[in-house]
Amino acid sequence: MAFLSKETIDKAPVMTGAAPELDTAALPEHPGELFASWFELAVEQQVGDARAMHLATVDKAGFPDARVVNLMAVDDNGFSFGTGAGSMKSEQLEENQVAALSFYWQPLLRAVRVRGEAHLAPMPEGASGGFQIWSVQPSHIEFWQGGGGHDATRIQYDKTGEQWGAQVLG
Repeated sequence: MAFLSKETIDKAPVMTGAAPELDTAALPEHPGELFASWFELAVEQQVGDARAMHLATVDKAGFPDARVVNLMAVDDNGFSFGTGAGSMKSEQLEENQVAALSFYWQPLLRAVRVRGEAHLAPMPEGASGGFQIWSVQPSHIEFWQGGGGHDATRIQYDKTGEQWGAQVLG
């Protein structure tokens, strides 16, 4: 039994939006700089829920879980978000301290994927006792920008030691 037919799914628009200019010859050395410029443009262009990111974790049995959380900061600690201390997110991150994040800014035809190790971040003074801040320290960040049809540009940053290397993919 099909819950949605291919015909119904095919009626949904695909890759709508307008991609900004992207100069792959002038990429910054650190992906945090590129993320900041893409995020700032999303906010400037009033992209709804620009802070929203998908967080993927893994449970004890090795099954992935994904949910949407809000970005709190991007700094030397990594990409940070908050959650309840007893949440499933916290339990899974304590068990398997790796995570993946993704952002999608549809009107700009832009997306960012982040993978790395997760760790508890320092709490600000006066924060509630049942709250935790987790940070994902990236080892891999991929920037994706759609084009006409199925065309897309991907920029992949990988970290080796303390250095980032960038590669432009199709």
